[in-house]
Amino acid sequence: MRGALRRWPAALAGAIGLALVGPMLVAGHAELVSSFPGDGASVPEAPPNLTMTFTEPIDPITAFVEVVGEDRVAIPGFGSLTVDQAGTTASVPLSTLPPSLYTVHYRVTSANDGHVLEGSWSFLVDPTGTRPPPGIAGASSSLSSDPAAALARWLALLAGLALLGTVIFWVASARPALTGLSIAAPMLTVPWITLAACSALAFAALAVHLILAAAPLATAAASSGGGGFPLDFAAPFGSTRFAMAMRVSLVGSGAAFLLTLSRRSVLAVGLSAALFLGGLALAGHPASSGGALFGIADWLHLVAVATWLGTLPGFFVLVGRLRGRDAARTEIGDVLRRHSRLAMVAAPVVALTGVANSPLLLGSSRALVASDYGNLLIAKALLFSLALAIGSANFFLVRAGSLRRSLPLIGAELLIGVSAVLVASGLATAQPAANRPSVLVRPAVGATQLFGAAG
Repeated sequence: MRGALRRWPAALAGAIGLALVGPMLVAGHAELVSSFPGDGASVPEAPPNLTMTFTEPIDPITAFVEVVGEDRVAIPGFGSLTVDQAGTTASVPLSTLPPSLYTVHYRVTSANDGHVLEGSWSFLVDPTGTRPPPGIAGASSSLSSDPAAALARWLALLAGLALLGTVIFWVASARPALTGLSIAAPMLTVPWITLAACSALAFAALAVHLILAAAPLATAAASSGGGGFPLDFAAPFGSTRFAMAMRVSLVGSGAAFLLTLSRRSVLAVGLSAALFLGGLALAGHPASSGGALFGIADWLHLVAVATWLGTLPGFFVLVGRLRGRDAARTEIGDVLRRHSRLAMVAAPVVALTGVANSPLLLGSSRALVASDYGNLLIAKALLFSLALAIGSANFFLVRAGSLRRSLPLIGAELLIGVSAVLVASGLATAQPAANRPSVLVRPAVGATQLFGAAG
């Protein structure tokens, strides 16, 4: 059993190494769908307003729009940017523009997930209709595609799941199974240090994620005066849905850390951890695309994952405390048998809540194999299946009393769980296939337009 205990930290290190070299997909979500004038359009006179329609609501406070002429000098005389009730269509009043070629540069922030996107498109004002249309194709890129920001979000999610899972394991499995046995009271004490470390990591990692995600908005945040409160790391995102959800998570992880310092109520720590996961669910794609019911399903998905895989750190803390006792194998087996019943309920909840949200985010069955989001979803389902198979094997091994064989499998289950959380973090940052705008593929060979003077 000691040999198995020595191997599980190596498995965890391997999982972290796998995560560091794994792909982290971060895409700009509020992508431009259409504009007026259109990209590459030629109009006889300048329109009174520029309009842009995006796939997701944008934050008008941090939005930036600039029109540049052929001389690459910005055109003055703009009005303020406004958005419609849905937040997806932005409008900017224009001054009178003389005939010329103009390029529009924009930078917007998604109000749903805080991702920053910049891009450009061109149009021509030509009353004579003799000039060729712009040959410059519109382009866009994500300013939030920072692997460090994706890694910080993954660490925050991992720490939040471990925080709630450790509370659930200690309250629902460890204490009830060991109560009444001849075990010293310190061994049954709540692992406050582990809980404090998880809550501190969740708060710090989320703060780092917000700081890195808000880096492209530094100028806008400075001009708006910031949020005022020094620990409000979501202040650069204003009062958007994403900002409010991140504030909920910051409050939850911060409250959990303060409660672990006071060492008074482990249930209050668990409620704070659930609040932290609730903020992450509120900022997720199911809540922004489908509303409150899908957000609740996403929150239940995270709670079920914490109940199943998030409890493994607490289990290894208990194993470390009981190591060396003559009856350690029997006592650990009793705890595992009690907890396995809870895990057998949590695993189907993970599957059902995941299946409930997937059609909303995929949009079509074809997107499961024809989009990056679908590929991540397949990877997550594969890891879930592996973890479920290992969990089922552990269930029967524990029932048969083969604790020595089950411990290496529990370490492998932890490895797969860490990898699955990495993929889940990628799903939170990658754009759902249902929100991707259609892309028209231009033929390699097309008609050539000739312009000139006759006679």
